[in-house]
Amino acid sequence: MVVYGTRQGGAVSAPVIDSLVIPHTDVDTTTLKVYVVEGGSPVEYTKSSNIVSGLSGDDKIYFLDTAYDGYYRVKFGDGVFGAAVPSTNETRIQYMRGGNGPLDNNINTFTNSLGSNVNILEVIKTSSGGANPDTLQDIKFNAPAYFQSQNRAVTKLDYKALSTEELRTISSLSIWGGEESNPPKYGRVYISATSPYDIDSSEIVNILKDKSVVSILPEYIDPVTNILNFNNFVVDYDRFSTSKSEEELHTIVKTYMSSNYTFGLLGEGLKFEEINKNISDLDTGIIGLSYFLTLRQTVTNDNLTASASYLFDFGQTAIEPGNIRNSTGNIFYSSLFIHDDYEDDGQAFYIKNGADGQVDLYKFVENEDDVLMVEGVGTYDAMKGFIYLRDVPAKTPFNVTYEPKSLNVSSKRNILFSRDTSWLNSPNAITMDEI
Repeated sequence: MVVYGTRQGGAVSAPVIDSLVIPHTDVDTTTLKVYVVEGGSPVEYTKSSNIVSGLSGDDKIYFLDTAYDGYYRVKFGDGVFGAAVPSTNETRIQYMRGGNGPLDNNINTFTNSLGSNVNILEVIKTSSGGANPDTLQDIKFNAPAYFQSQNRAVTKLDYKALSTEELRTISSLSIWGGEESNPPKYGRVYISATSPYDIDSSEIVNILKDKSVVSILPEYIDPVTNILNFNNFVVDYDRFSTSKSEEELHTIVKTYMSSNYTFGLLGEGLKFEEINKNISDLDTGIIGLSYFLTLRQTVTNDNLTASASYLFDFGQTAIEPGNIRNSTGNIFYSSLFIHDDYEDDGQAFYIKNGADGQVDLYKFVENEDDVLMVEGVGTYDAMKGFIYLRDVPAKTPFNVTYEPKSLNVSSKRNILFSRDTSWLNSPNAITMDEI
């Protein structure tokens, strides 16, 4: 609902209007417009995010902060930092009301409640941006960080504070420099975020451009999901230290794993020591566990490129060749796909790690040794976890599975993890081993 508020000055004791309290708590502040009538015409004042730096006494700006009991206050300048508003001037405010937080998102049916002849012909974008008020913990983190940034993006913390201010519905956020990318892109800073709702990436980039160091360009990158799979998940137990049977122990471990370590947020990783302790704490008879991890990324039909080039960022150091635990014996390998250059012969192909950091293409031959077709269709960096395919014209979707060196995986850059949802469906997903 659009609401108009007016205030006519004129108080003898107040030569200027210091502030106005908006008479609603459910204000969508992104739609707020503030006008001051000057010479009979309304002049729009713009919101200033500056503390005071760079402002003059002629800038027609206002500040927005909270007043009391959830109300907002519009504050004008004092003639030194921002133009002062004479008390004889009329002020007008215009805004939309929401009040339902996340429930106001993804709405595509609207009605006109203004009683005018304005009709809604078409909705081209669903509603977004609705969020719950900051918690006390949010304020404790964001307020000092935002004040420290002085509305300028220089450090990672600055970018995070300013991005959080604009992307109110985000659930996780990652900031990194271009030197961490592959290949490195100096003079760039990258932002990635997750949210249960649509993120207007162009808006946040445009805002950060105005607040970044002149030589630094911000760029938004969509998150990339690495499917994490537990392999050879074995739980050791001592039957003399528990009253539960092996089947009962198996059930409590499976129940625990079904509701934990599902991931889905940037910055969320996995530590073996943590999961080993948590499962050992489920029962006195559980001694510990062992497993190894593989990560998987998928190229879907929508991601197939005419350039035949693909970049897979697993973000973890690869397993050494002598310590590989997966059944293929490879550091990484792909599923089978149809190759555009050999489409007519009906054969299936796959890629895997070759020598000296290169990626090789193989043809799958049933019941025979696979045939090496092309060496060097790409390169990989075993230390950083990058795989770059530069000449793989796949005609069908495929995935690449990668074995990291460590049982601890960390979310870097725009990498987030999601556990393989089909893992626990296998009867052999978790094995109990009596010691």
